[in-house]
Amino acid sequence: MLGHDGRILALRQATELGAYSINSTAGLAGLNQELNRQAATLGYLQDFRFMMWIALSAFPLLLLLQRSPQRRQGDAVVME
Repeated sequence: MLGHDGRILALRQATELGAYSINSTAGLAGLNQELNRQAATLGYLQDFRFMMWIALSAFPLLLLLQRSPQRRQGDAVVME
């Protein structure tokens, strides 16, 4: 994972190459698209992290479940 200096360096290199330019509409559109892509990726990952915590918190509830008593083969089921 890039540190703070690495992210600044990557943005500086992209700006020098002309990929992102705050002086043009196309550059701003490209920067906006990249930011939206990264935000969507982070949101997607955070959704899965949230589902993981929900699943992990539900596991202790399994300890509260009990098996129903087993019926013997000869027992008849009585309907009232």
